[in-house]
Amino acid sequence: GTLLFLGGRGDFIEKYLESYAHFQRAGWRVHGFDWRGQGESGRLSSDGTLGHADDFAPLIDDLDAIAREVRAEATGPCVAIGHSMGGHMLLRYLARPALLFDAAVLVAPMLGFAGAPPPGIARCVAAAACAIGLAHKRAWSEGERPGDTRRQSSLTTSRERYADEMWWRAANPALALGPPSWGWLRAALASNAALDRPGVLEKIRVPILLLAAA
Repeated sequence: GTLLFLGGRGDFIEKYLESYAHFQRAGWRVHGFDWRGQGESGRLSSDGTLGHADDFAPLIDDLDAIAREVRAEATGPCVAIGHSMGGHMLLRYLARPALLFDAAVLVAPMLGFAGAPPPGIARCVAAAACAIGLAHKRAWSEGERPGDTRRQSSLTTSRERYADEMWWRAANPALALGPPSWGWLRAALASNAALDRPGVLEKIRVPILLLAAA
């Protein structure tokens, strides 16, 4: 079959080469891409290390364009795998009328923000920050830096795979992306709210496997 892989916020294609190879050996034709604003796609802010977005709608439109190309060339079943932000985008996309995928897998999809205030309050805070000119400023100061053991411990127990990601960041610094902007946070909160509206998720007819850690 044919498989389209959607990475998370701050991810890049090279980070998942091992996974792509695994699926390819299993007989899948694998496609992947870098979301606009990260990886080797163009940035959406003058600060190249800032993860920014004014709205998630263009990202979902990008996914639609790529999905249509993949489907047109697909052989066998067409499946999408979305990790973190990619899983969130995939859910938003699957709620649309077009059924281009036969099944979907969500790996730790971004359905909310741990430790954040209630969604309504969080949206007000993000909107207020953007209103006073902080849309292109970092929403928090902690970056995703090589050697940051806290980041590794929150992502994986595999030192080898974490080291592989850090190798790619060192080899091509343009791939590295730091914290999100207030604008990105506002867009993400609004997108989560869109998923939470009554009847939205109920529209999805594609079989889904959802994988999440405890």
